[in-house]
Amino acid sequence: MNEGYIKFDYKFIDSLSPTYEIIEDVNGLRTALWDRGLLGILPDGISFGNISKRVSESTFVISGSNTGKYRILSPDHYVYVNESDISSNLVVCSGKIPPSSESLTHLAVYCALPSVRFVVHFHNSKLWSKFLNIFPSTSPKAKYGTVELANELRSLCKTLNPQIDNIVILGGHKEGIVAFAENIGSLRKQIFSLLDCPKQI
Repeated sequence: MNEGYIKFDYKFIDSLSPTYEIIEDVNGLRTALWDRGLLGILPDGISFGNISKRVSESTFVISGSNTGKYRILSPDHYVYVNESDISSNLVVCSGKIPPSSESLTHLAVYCALPSVRFVVHFHNSKLWSKFLNIFPSTSPKAKYGTVELANELRSLCKTLNPQIDNIVILGGHKEGIVAFAENIGSLRKQIFSLLDCPKQI
């Protein structure tokens, strides 16, 4: 698995990190997900999973590249994605570290669903196998971190009501699942409902 390798072009601006107040809510959820093994680090040292928060119409903060080894992140582990263009495979970011390799995936959701403020990409093999093509799912040909996946996810999300359909299975990224919500409480609830009561979904 090549998770963790950035496949897009990015322009990095060394600047102040997001404040703790900005990342406090997503960081708390991220730690809870880390504790359940939904994001972290693989035996080969490659990170998996990431979380983001929309801070303005065109800007979001996202956990940085290769931060999966840390249970709790500091503000310096988050980066602003200020400008981005899926078609040109380009991300302009600012902070102290490069952005997550899945930044285009998060961007696709935010572009398609203006009301969504939080996105998380996590891994779980059992949920992925159980809900592939039951929940909205992307094509197995659209691989992680690619323009193809971002374009397909954006098109798919445009057809969804984020208050009802807020989980997407990444068909071309084994174990990969994207969840999104308008508030952090809803995002937490929908993910842990899947984990704790999968037979009721």
